[in-house]
Amino acid sequence: MLSQNLTDRLLRLFRFMDRNRDGVIEYEADLVAIAQKIAQRKFPDTTPDYQGLFELLAKTYSWENSRRDINRDGKVTPDEFLEGHQKLAKQMTASPTQGIEFIAKAAGGFFDVLDLDGDGYLSLEDVQDYANAYEKGGDWVAANFRSLIAEGLPENASDEMIDRGMSKSQFLELVRQFWFEPDESLPGSRLFGRAAETNW
Repeated sequence: MLSQNLTDRLLRLFRFMDRNRDGVIEYEADLVAIAQKIAQRKFPDTTPDYQGLFELLAKTYSWENSRRDINRDGKVTPDEFLEGHQKLAKQMTASPTQGIEFIAKAAGGFFDVLDLDGDGYLSLEDVQDYANAYEKGGDWVAANFRSLIAEGLPENASDEMIDRGMSKSQFLELVRQFWFEPDESLPGSRLFGRAAETNW
């Protein structure tokens, strides 16, 4: 059984991913456009590189949504989203080393796609474009992103260090915390901001 903190957090992620805000996540309605927008950030959409990245992202999104779609009606409901994650949480508890390896592969690969200039750090522009793709952008993105970066740095960190962006190791730890740690004091708990800061 998921804790209330994780349940609330995952339902927040569900609302973020529900691009058209109709209460369900569908591959065609919500996720194909995301694959297109992310691939177009990397490559012109008339190139083979674009097509290859789009197909990889689309296949990944399709698999993830199918895995969560328990009754196979093509729509993932909030309950199905939570049930799908509960299975992942059990696997993480049973095999934590394999779970960390999975996060490194899956979330790490996505980090590389979002890191437009390939410098090993996510920039504010990278995360703003990601939020905008889901139509969930806004002022909250910059404030939340800078706060998360600062928490991973020494107290006397300079603005230049914060402006450099978020490293992959910090990103992976935030993802792990968001998905699996119920402690609301951990920075990963607000990877997608706080409800009071957004309108979704």
